[in-house]
Amino acid sequence: MSSVLFFSALFGCSSAKDEVDTPTTEGPCVPVAPCDIDLDVVCGSVEPDIGSISSSSEIISDPQEDGPFEVSQNTTSLSLNHEVSLTVFVPETSTPLPLVLILPRFTGSYTEYEHLTVHLASHGFVVIGADVSPGGFLDPAEHDKKADNVVSVIDWALQQEDLSAKIDASKIAVTGHSLGGKLAFYAAAIDKRIDVVIGWDPQNSGGPPCLLGQTTQGHCDDFPVAPNCLVEDSGLLHQMQAESIIFAAQDTLLTPDSHLWASEFYRGAPSPTHLISMPDVGHLAWSSEGDEALFSRGVHTAFLLQRFKGYTGLEEWLPDEDLSVEHPSFIDEIRSK
Repeated sequence: MSSVLFFSALFGCSSAKDEVDTPTTEGPCVPVAPCDIDLDVVCGSVEPDIGSISSSSEIISDPQEDGPFEVSQNTTSLSLNHEVSLTVFVPETSTPLPLVLILPRFTGSYTEYEHLTVHLASHGFVVIGADVSPGGFLDPAEHDKKADNVVSVIDWALQQEDLSAKIDASKIAVTGHSLGGKLAFYAAAIDKRIDVVIGWDPQNSGGPPCLLGQTTQGHCDDFPVAPNCLVEDSGLLHQMQAESIIFAAQDTLLTPDSHLWASEFYRGAPSPTHLISMPDVGHLAWSSEGDEALFSRGVHTAFLLQRFKGYTGLEEWLPDEDLSVEHPSFIDEIRSK
């Protein structure tokens, strides 16, 4: 069987390497074990509706550095299915700005990510850090309810009289680390308002490591959002209308279940999507202001400035431009489809 027919039979859709005029958009890609099959399979395509963009002549020399805006902060909480703590970071400007949500890792808090929250706000984004998934190892995973919390935070932001006037509701991004990354993709699959998703080593796990089996949290294969080839579940990403970037580690200590790794979000996401592989980077790298997190924030800051604000001079930082800025040694490969 030819490689084209093999991948078509395997997934029920076309490979990005196939010679086709348009990507397959009929139905999800259904993955089948083993998991080392073509990551560039096409699972449909999207064109995010981000409203009007005024072309800008502004050039940002280094998007890793903080931007020109002063930032104010306001901390509050929402009573949803969990008590959700959040802080709103607002740049000092009267112009409506894109909205960016930042979601933490399992058992973590958005307060760990000040090097990302304040940084993005300083570049002219309204940023909300939100603890949408409180709970510990004994609490049910309930990732569906936690994804609903993400949507509820967006609803809340757009309904607050003072805050909504500062937000351009046509431009919304959700970013997250680990479980927060999974919930960012989950929310985008159920809320078409989300235009961009950025995951810092998102994990498709529904509970604890698979070797523990069924626990009070649930099972590792519960709530699939990315494709899960071991249970042949396509997940939810084919419903998503957002462009995405995935930063992927391969931490066999903290995230031992390789079929749930970040690369599966790239496999299942509709094009356009981008994968930046960092196999030797630890899973917790984005929780601190290290080289990996600073490089990642340069990439996604440039991406959001270009996509949402039309900034020029950032091409070398964009993954769909082959990310030609000098790569740190921890970058293994970059893919786009």
